[in-house]
Amino acid sequence: MGVKRLIYSSTSSGYGLNQTPNIESQQDDCLNPYSVSKITGEKLCKMYSDLFKLETIIFRYFNIYGDRQPIKGQYGTVIGIFEKQKSENTPLTIVGDGNQSRDFTNVDDAVQANILAATKELDEKHFGTVFNIGRNQSYTINEVAEMYNHTTTNIAARKGEARATLASIDKAKNILGYNPKINLKDWLKNRIK
Repeated sequence: MGVKRLIYSSTSSGYGLNQTPNIESQQDDCLNPYSVSKITGEKLCKMYSDLFKLETIIFRYFNIYGDRQPIKGQYGTVIGIFEKQKSENTPLTIVGDGNQSRDFTNVDDAVQANILAATKELDEKHFGTVFNIGRNQSYTINEVAEMYNHTTTNIAARKGEARATLASIDKAKNILGYNPKINLKDWLKNRIK
């Protein structure tokens, strides 16, 4: 045992259909089983902090992408899937009308947040609370597809997905010193040939 601090990986999908920007004080609005399981984990973290003084920090990640990202299956990210489709010269599959927007967070920025959370001296009141880890900048899926300059095809919309996500990162900035550095558009310029 001997665990002093636990950083829990949750999800921005817990905000569901809340207005953007998504702020940690918003009510949960789970639209699918995945988000329910993640929000339940958040509540357990809070309980362990309150009852047993375990230092838990809850991160709601917003659409992580970057090196070694999943490119297929249930956990494939839109960026990873688009990269795979372009490399195979198949059309990029846009779910629904493509006007849904997402706040994309580079994995290097997520790592920065985790290091800060693991090492920073924090007041007890911050344990068992949620921090948004995003960039505070959204792109529609259509805008992301345009960055690839490749053919596209639309597939049916999926049930249980938010229309828009946009992280308010003020809490993570002010308390942890989190400062995301990598912009999706700039990152893709170096990847797309």
